[in-house]
Amino acid sequence: MKMRRQLWGVGLGVALCCGAAWAQGDTGTQQAQHEGQQLGEALEDKVGFTQQLAFLDQTQIALGKLALEKSADPGVRAFAQSLIQDHQQHLASLQTYSEANTLGLALLDLGMSGTATGGSGDVGGTSGAAMQERPVKYDEQYLQLVNGFVNTRDQLTALEGRDFDKAFLQQVANYQKQGAKLVNTGLSRFRDDTSLSLLLNRLNTVLQTRQNQVKSLEKAVDKAG
Repeated sequence: MKMRRQLWGVGLGVALCCGAAWAQGDTGTQQAQHEGQQLGEALEDKVGFTQQLAFLDQTQIALGKLALEKSADPGVRAFAQSLIQDHQQHLASLQTYSEANTLGLALLDLGMSGTATGGSGDVGGTSGAAMQERPVKYDEQYLQLVNGFVNTRDQLTALEGRDFDKAFLQQVANYQKQGAKLVNTGLSRFRDDTSLSLLLNRLNTVLQTRQNQVKSLEKAVDKAG
């Protein structure tokens, strides 16, 4: 009888230990799933943010090219050329960062005529420049931004002379201010990402410089008019 009690006690102990191990295993699995979900959400957040940065660069490049086509003002044309160069350089750096971190960027030619479609479709006139696969919320947000810019660009295209110059500079200023807010958000949200922070600080310098130039050009255009 004593032996049976001892064996029963040993069996109970083994069962309790196994139960504890299984419980720990379940907890470990749940924790791993939770951590995986957090990493996935963090990646999506960074994808969405870098997409907005790329969109800013693309708008400034497109506006600069439009100004080179339509403006006869030497100061405005020189500014447009610098604007294109600065944002092409930043966009290239952003693409390099994105590739290194397996983020990917869904880029479209904002200088082409046409409007964006819903879902993950193309922008009219982009000749095969389809968006890469993205979570739906980023696709829709990006397409809304593209459509808004397309409307602005088409309105500018209809203007001539000083009217174009003034409207062009105003739109550049608007986007540059939005970019400054985006940079501040990124520096706070992704402060642990040294590479991204470096890109954002460089972009911030560009934005501040261009905003100051816009103010001077606006005064010059007003006087000339």
